Amino acid sequence: MKRLLLIDGSDAYRAAWSSLFADRGVEVVAARNGWEGLSCWSDEGPFDAVVVDVYLPGNDGIAVIETISETTTIPVIAVAEARQSGIDLLPAATVLGATRAYRKPISSELLWRELCWLTGGTAGTAVERMACPDISIPVEATAGGG
Repeated sequence: MKRLLLIDGSDAYRAAWSSLFADRGVEVVAARNGWEGLSCWSDEGPFDAVVVDVYLPGNDGIAVIETISETTTIPVIAVAEARQSGIDLLPAATVLGATRAYRKPISSELLWRELCWLTGGTAGTAVERMACPDISIPVEATAGGG
């Protein structure tokens, strides 16, 4: 994986994940909301994968997932905090085009390994590819704590 579009309204998640991926040789283009994310998608692509929060300010993550999925088959990972009330949109994300869906907080290492696996383990060096095992944990398995 060479380029990642990261769309998340949380400054903390954007900073942590951007740093993690950049340290592993991935160029990260980060956006704070749905409108900015779609602008990056059209103006700064192509990307090898996308990580998008379902609950974004501006244009929501579901709309972003649908738009991106209409034009490409690259992996799209949807993430979301658990909701205390209202409709939980995370399960709908995979129906509407996301490749995987995870509850926050998600381990940065798990996210990295999942992205490696979904992009064919093309993280860079052979050592990095070996560190990307074939793993996939569905949202149901992570909903209870992690």
